[in-house]
Amino acid sequence: MNRTSRLQLKKTLPASADRVWELVVKLETLQYIARPLLAFKPLDFLPGGVFRAGACCRFSLRFLGLFPLGIHRILILSCNKQEGLIRSFEYGSLTRQWIHTIRVQPAGEGQTLYIDELDMEGICGMTRLVAAFSRLFYRHRQRRWIVLLRKGKKNGLSRKP
Repeated sequence: MNRTSRLQLKKTLPASADRVWELVVKLETLQYIARPLLAFKPLDFLPGGVFRAGACCRFSLRFLGLFPLGIHRILILSCNKQEGLIRSFEYGSLTRQWIHTIRVQPAGEGQTLYIDELDMEGICGMTRLVAAFSRLFYRHRQRRWIVLLRKGKKNGLSRKP
């Protein structure tokens, strides 16, 4: 039986919730925080390079930028700045379903509590393997958020949505 696995990871980020939200909806942010473990190459046009409710996009997914993992699809179910919530339904070559919720919550002066919540199910009995990789990958993503925010402060990272 292929059961769903649940994962939740939290990280306090050194930026305002407005700044984190501005970045979290950008495709280029996803690509930056996923590197070098996973490379997401869009196969469909995403208007303005920004995720919005109802957006649907296919990606060519590669491990370490080299090894093809097939097509990964992302459908944005909700994207609400006031609630600080993005929820997506995703699936691909190794996942039957991947429900990802991102929460962005103010956490004091110039800080944000960033939460990744995932409910996932792998194909062909691979849920445990997918869940183990996901734990590693989402820890990596959250570390890359810190790098991105520090780089942005030093290098004037684009503020365009």
